[in-house]
Amino acid sequence: MCSCRVGPVFPAWLQSQTMLSELCLSNTGISGSIPAWFWNLTRFNLLDLSNNNLEGRLPTSLENFNLRLVDLSSNRFEGPLPELNANYLLVINLNNNSFSGSIPSYFAVATRIQIFSFSNNHINGSIPSFFCNLTFLQLFDVSNNDMSGGLPSCWNSTSALQIIKLSHNNFSGRIPDGLVSLTNLRSLHLRNNGFSGGLPLSLRKANKLVILDVGENKLSGNIPTWIGEKLSSLIVLRLRSNFFKGTIPKQLSKLSYLRILDLAHNGLLGCIPYTFGDFKAMVVTNHSELLSLLPIPPTTMRGCTFHESCTGTHTYTTFSYSDSLSIIAKGLQMEYSKLLSLVTSIDLSNNKLSCELPEELTKLHGLHFLNISYNQLNGKIPESISDMKQLESLDLSENNLFGTIPSGMSTLNFLSYLNLSHNNLSGKIPSGGQLQTFNPSAYNWNHDLCGSPLQNCANVTQYSQGANEEEGKGDWAEMLWLYIGLATGFITGFWAIIGTFIIKQTIRIAYFRSFDKVYDWLYVKMVLYSRRLKSTFSSRN
Repeated sequence: MCSCRVGPVFPAWLQSQTMLSELCLSNTGISGSIPAWFWNLTRFNLLDLSNNNLEGRLPTSLENFNLRLVDLSSNRFEGPLPELNANYLLVINLNNNSFSGSIPSYFAVATRIQIFSFSNNHINGSIPSFFCNLTFLQLFDVSNNDMSGGLPSCWNSTSALQIIKLSHNNFSGRIPDGLVSLTNLRSLHLRNNGFSGGLPLSLRKANKLVILDVGENKLSGNIPTWIGEKLSSLIVLRLRSNFFKGTIPKQLSKLSYLRILDLAHNGLLGCIPYTFGDFKAMVVTNHSELLSLLPIPPTTMRGCTFHESCTGTHTYTTFSYSDSLSIIAKGLQMEYSKLLSLVTSIDLSNNKLSCELPEELTKLHGLHFLNISYNQLNGKIPESISDMKQLESLDLSENNLFGTIPSGMSTLNFLSYLNLSHNNLSGKIPSGGQLQTFNPSAYNWNHDLCGSPLQNCANVTQYSQGANEEEGKGDWAEMLWLYIGLATGFITGFWAIIGTFIIKQTIRIAYFRSFDKVYDWLYVKMVLYSRRLKSTFSSRN
């Protein structure tokens, strides 16, 4: 009965269905608390009540159920997790509720479990080490909770793990080698925690990795060159808001499938590698090959989620999962999930990058979002930027760019966000297209820039000429005051000395006496010297 209109009242007719083993009431519009009698139906092995408006606490114990699949996601359940018989459990999905407390120890016997998804709750405590022994575990998601502590280092037995989501918690310490060396790992989300140290060298073994998101942590060191050489399947590389330093490795351009590169808010310096023009997946617009690489749940898991149409037909499909990612674009933070495979983005903002904007970057004809703001770039905006026809967002603000805005930018018809402020751009803003429709703040603090939506260029020219004339007048006035000051100083000094002689008789007499003494001394010296010369000439003759 999935997606059939059953609610809003919980269906009372279920009370008589004592032999029912599989129940799907997902997305049926039911709300309120689950009646107490419902928990007497202990033959369930598949229970799906997801995507409703159910609320309240669950019974303290559900050990009488031999459940294989439990999906209570996207409701308003709260309180601690009930006791379960986890021996037969394959899938448990409690996402998007308000469950609290730590992860119960009874999951240690869930040796068959494949999907463990508790995201968006209030689960606290640390990750128990018994998860290292769950050899069939393929998806582990405890993101958006209140968990903390270090991660277990004993993940070598969980070789089936494909998706790990630990984002938005308070985990700390180093990223364990065992966690990232899993050869089947396809999606690793560790963002917004307190992980420190560098990226583990063992991460090189995860050569099937498609998404690597370790943003908003305390990671440090240089960005390893082996990311571009070993993780050849990467579509998403997100290292933003850490403490990475050094230059951007040119080897990253070897990532042929890369479509999202986010290195913002680090301490990176040097030039943007010219090899970035080689990102093949940001050039093409055909996504068929790329879609085949996106992380999806295992297709071999038959019977994970039960669906029944309103006509009575039954189908079993895999556990529903879609990856998501936070991207800063168009000046906003946006969350992408189903459309993630269609997004292309490069964000290098808030670093210490210098040199010119490489022209090779404009070869990325399929790029949608480009942000290199708050760096130290210089030089001109390449004329070939007009070739980036898919650009929707361009932010080059807070740099040292100069020259004119390329006229071809007016042909970027998809451009809906632009920020060129706080540079040294000059000349007229190209007319046509939508460049005149942007807010004037997009061009602010480029003092020699003019044209709509800024002031008319004629006014800027007149202002500039007037400023030059005023500057000339100012220079002449400064010279005049300099000469007046010199003359005044000379006159003041001269009359200060002469006036003293005239007014003070004692000073005048002492001065002339000293002058007479100097005169007498010079006279005696000259007479003696002349006599010595005469004596010398006489002796020679």
